[in-house]
Amino acid sequence: MEKGFPAYIFAGGRSSRFGSDKARAEVLGQLQLPRLIRLLDAQGHSVSVVADARDRYRDLGLDCLVDQQPGSGPVTALLTAARHREAQLGSGWFLCLGCDQLRWLVTWTRALVNESERAAHAAPCELVTFSGLASVEEDRFQPLPALFHTALATTIKNAICNGKGASLMAVLRETPKSSVFVDESPRGWSFNTPDELHRLTQRMEAL
Repeated sequence: MEKGFPAYIFAGGRSSRFGSDKARAEVLGQLQLPRLIRLLDAQGHSVSVVADARDRYRDLGLDCLVDQQPGSGPVTALLTAARHREAQLGSGWFLCLGCDQLRWLVTWTRALVNESERAAHAAPCELVTFSGLASVEEDRFQPLPALFHTALATTIKNAICNGKGASLMAVLRETPKSSVFVDESPRGWSFNTPDELHRLTQRMEAL
C-alpha cells in the first residue's frame, strides 16, 4: 500500500441525534472537523471532506467533495470518495471515517494496512474494518471507520441503480472483506449525542 494513502471524512449528515452539526462541535477548545483533519494530516494522509454542498464548511477554510446524491447517507458518500481516489491516484485503498471520530491512532491505521496486505494474499478483499464494538455488546459488522478499495465503486453504483443503496451495511454485506481486532476500538471514540461527547472529552483530558 502506498504511503500516505488518502483519507475521507464523511460530514454531510444531519446530526439529528446530536442536535447540531457534529463537525462543528467544540472539542477541547477546537472545532471537531478542522481538528480531525489536522490529526490525519499529521499522520501523512491527504484528507478530503465529503459533504452535501461544496461550500458547507467554507467558513472554516474548506472546500468539500460534493456527495453525488446528497441526503442518501454514507452509501453515496463512499461512492464519491472511491471515484475521487481513483481519479486522483488510480485504483487502490482509501480510509473513511465519520466526522465524529475524536481520536485516530497510527496503530489503528497500521492494523488495517497489515490486514489488507494479509487478506490480499488469501482471497479478494475490498474492505477491511474492525471486529467487535467498543464495549461488550454483540460483535457485529460495522462499516466505519474502515479501509475501502476502489473496486467497490461498481458494487455501490449497481446497488444504487437497483434501488438497494439506502443502507451501507446492506450494500457491503456481500462484499469481500476482512476485519482486524485491536485492544481499543476506534468506535469507542466517536459520538452521537452531546452526553457522549462530554464523556469522551473527559476521557481525553485524562490521557
